[in-house]
Amino acid sequence: MMIAHGIFFDLDFSQIKRLSFEGFIFTFILVFIGLVILEKIFNIEEDAEIVAIKKRLIQIEKKNH
Repeated sequence: MMIAHGIFFDLDFSQIKRLSFEGFIFTFILVFIGLVILEKIFNIEEDAEIVAIKKRLIQIEKKNH
């Protein structure tokens, strides 16, 4: 995010006018999709861990009943 802000600070007002609203929305959508994909990639291992913990919990509950 700091890089994007730096671009705005480095440009003249005449150059900032060239940036379109459609381009901003397109970039926002691409960044959002990228963040969702990264979240899924980094949560794969955690999801597997949660499944393993649930299995262990079910086994413990069966032993206690």
